[in-house]
Formats: sequence, C-alpha cells, structure tokens
Amino acid sequence: MVHLPSDITETEMVRANGGQPLKWPNDPLHQIAYCLWLRHNLKAFVDTERIGNAVMIGSFGNQDNAHRMHECGRKLAHMNGIHLYHGWPTGLSGVMKLILSDPKDWPCPVANYKL
Repeated sequence: MVHLPSDITETEMVRANGGQPLKWPNDPLHQIAYCLWLRHNLKAFVDTERIGNAVMIGSFGNQDNAHRMHECGRKLAHMNGIHLYHGWPTGLSGVMKLILSDPKDWPCPVANYKL
C-alpha cells in the first residue's frame, strides 16, 4: 500500500482507539458505530483536511482498516437515505436507534439496509 502524506497512519488509528489495537466488531451496525467513534476521536489530534482526504482517497492505517472504514461509510450513507425518507435520525443517532430497537420496528425491512 502506497502511503501519502495526507494518509492517516496506523499509529494514529491506534491512538484514536485509546492506545489499543483496533478490534472490529462482527455486527455491521456496531462496525458503523465504531467507525464513527474512531473518526470522532481522530478529530482530536488529526487535521480535519487530512481526515477528509483519507475518506476520499482511502487510507486509514492499513488496508484492512481502510476497507472497513470505507465500507462503513457506504453503509451509513445508504442508511441515512432510508432514515431521511422515513423521518428517522441519521448518523450515529440513527445507528444507535437501530441497535437499541427491534428490527421489526425499523422503518423498512432489514434486507433493505443491505448490511
């Protein structure tokens, strides 16, 4: 993997995770929440422009993390579209509402979320 000066380093990803190696949850909704939490923590010590470049170009420490961060971003964008249409919260609030509620109470069938 070629690294650019704007890339988020693996050390920065570990720092965003409180100094611990990243452990991705198995559940897609928890992965999205974890991704948002990591991005929030990165903002404490990484320039916002570098985070934006990493989102666009795709480098978050290593190939696995980059893939997971982008996959979560795509799933979140899809979920936000569904939630906007149905008047549900978006972003982390929307993810948490899904996690805490019964899937039969979701605004559309689980299969439509493409998780």
